[in-house]
Amino acid sequence: MLLLLAVGLAGCGRAPEPPSGNAAPAANAPRAGDSCPQCHARAGPEHRCGRTFYCVRCNRDAAQGHECLVTAFCPRCLQEVGPGHLCGTTRFCPRCRREVGGNHFTGVAGKCLTTFCPTCRVDTGPEHQCNRTHFCPRCEHEVPSNHLCDLAITCESCGRAAGRKAFCPTCFAEIGDASIAGSTVECPGCEVPVPAMVHQCGRTEYCPKCRREVATAVHGH
Repeated sequence: MLLLLAVGLAGCGRAPEPPSGNAAPAANAPRAGDSCPQCHARAGPEHRCGRTFYCVRCNRDAAQGHECLVTAFCPRCLQEVGPGHLCGTTRFCPRCRREVGGNHFTGVAGKCLTTFCPTCRVDTGPEHQCNRTHFCPRCEHEVPSNHLCDLAITCESCGRAAGRKAFCPTCFAEIGDASIAGSTVECPGCEVPVPAMVHQCGRTEYCPKCRREVATAVHGH
């Protein structure tokens, strides 16, 4: 486990300078288990007065939120981090006990709903597609770039935005809830009975400008 931490913390670089206002360890920094000459607390090479404490079990300096054999102190970010840490990009989540992105999301029930994507360098949902979808905290799932909350969803088959309503296959006006798909209903635009239609992969998609489902091949936006 300690080996994993050593690998995970490689992203912190070789003894990087901490942010301004936080003094770097002195050249004669205390060795593991020695006393700090300034605050007289037991300390190690990464000791920061008032910020770190010495963990006897891990035999190293640690900060608030330290979990033995799980996290380690990052001298650049000045906080406890986990394996795979990327300075300035990820942080340690004590709930899911791993590194997460700045947009990490926890649901109402207290369950972590996102995980870090090393390619996109942000937290994403289970259905994430790199460079195509992102996590919407309001809808609590992955959505495409043209997503509009409560108006469209992401089609799991084609990955494109799909309207939540059934529509007329002729004028594409919304005519009711998606549950009526396949039923024949009166279209207020065409003023004739039509079969209610819902999103069809490769043929229709949701247009955020028109705020309705449109024919992919002929729509102008």
